[in-house]
Amino acid sequence: MKIIELRHTNGIKHLREFKKNPDKFFKTYIQNDIDALKIKVFSLDYYIIISPKLIESFMKDVNNVIKPPEEIKRNSLLLGSGIINTNPPIWNSKKKKIQNTFHPSKINLFLSNDIEDIIIKEISNSKINDIDYLITKITLKIICNYLFGRGLSEQQTISINKAVQNVIDYYYNSQFNIVSKLLKRNTHKSDIKLLRTQVEYISSFDSSFIKGLKESDFSPEEIYDEIITALIVGYDSVKNSINTTLKIIYTSDSLLEDLRDDKVNLKNVIYESLRLYPPAWTISRQTQVDKYIENIKFDKYSNIIISPWITHRISFPDNPFDYDYTRWDNEDLYKKIGSVAK
Repeated sequence: MKIIELRHTNGIKHLREFKKNPDKFFKTYIQNDIDALKIKVFSLDYYIIISPKLIESFMKDVNNVIKPPEEIKRNSLLLGSGIINTNPPIWNSKKKKIQNTFHPSKINLFLSNDIEDIIIKEISNSKINDIDYLITKITLKIICNYLFGRGLSEQQTISINKAVQNVIDYYYNSQFNIVSKLLKRNTHKSDIKLLRTQVEYISSFDSSFIKGLKESDFSPEEIYDEIITALIVGYDSVKNSINTTLKIIYTSDSLLEDLRDDKVNLKNVIYESLRLYPPAWTISRQTQVDKYIENIKFDKYSNIIISPWITHRISFPDNPFDYDYTRWDNEDLYKKIGSVAK
């Protein structure tokens, strides 16, 4: 097993590169037969596991050896913005958290709710988490109905446009109040970072997405709505998964038309984009005992970083680096993935 050891400053630089472009990051180290990176930050040891064999060995010992860190903020000191959630929490009308992850199989949960009722009841006096919840629902509604020509009623279109405008006003005209509220409740700085995402995203918005919109038959108002919707998604993981999927659709010669003609299952397209380009960039675990795995000693309380970028590929031996949404037509694939070590 080949491990590269890095000290504090250089190690954090590598972590930022890892977060920014995991595709390039991992391919570089895989090509050089590197199995793991060890990063020493003060008294803490962080391991970025790269070798599929090493990852599988960890998975076999997962129940006895490693578990999620007890204090997630401890990791946040190193990672800057903390361990990224898969998606923003979902809130019901009584402000109780009811769900904290998004998966394509849950998409009907979003679409089955009546969007006008949500807007009327919650948009006028929403708190920041409710706004993010609404943005997610509105965006998914637009992608599945509006973008692929499935049709929204005139009232739904009006309601969505109104909601988008209200959200824009909330974020852009009331940022001072939002930041004040966050500071008063001593919120972690990563929450404040979310407020900057909308502005920063303008400069990094993928040109192929905008190009695809301009070459479509959308009106300028519709293009504006789509860009604004993507702009205000907020949480990185939702934004990344949605826009990655849209980029794939728009850079394909026939996929968009096939989706509009119902020749392709949209869920399969989303599944494959989540597999190949996982929006949650890391899984963090912590060793509970001193342990030798593949002849490497991991001291107690070492922080282990495993990326879905690797695990989503080693579970798919057939062309794992290719984007192939048709693989999800095979129902046995779900059983195969569900049977691997966790």
